[in-house]
Amino acid sequence: IAFYGLTFSLNAQNNLGKTGDLGRLAIAAIVPAQAEGIPPSAHQLLVNKMGQIAVQNGLGAMPVNPRFCMIPLVNVLEKEITPTAPPMQALTLDITFYIVDALSQNIFSQTSIQAK
Repeated sequence: IAFYGLTFSLNAQNNLGKTGDLGRLAIAAIVPAQAEGIPPSAHQLLVNKMGQIAVQNGLGAMPVNPRFCMIPLVNVLEKEITPTAPPMQALTLDITFYIVDALSQNIFSQTSIQAK
């Protein structure tokens, strides 16, 4: 009877492959409310684009109490007034994205891009 019980318990193990860290990691796209100079429409557009980046790499998460976050830091490098009617503004931005642990506040990665 003991041998019979051992055979069934040995077959109860998981036969699926193991999930690596990439399979368990989820990153939420968050633009802090105190980010200065970002209009509400641009704020939401930035959140959506950052969310797309995370989802396309299989790392997307909802921003409800997240552990890992992608946070942007936006700096205006140049501001030009166009000679059109009506006058418009053309901005050159330096956007630095940080991947952070919200709990320990460690920065794991960062990258910068320029956008116009």
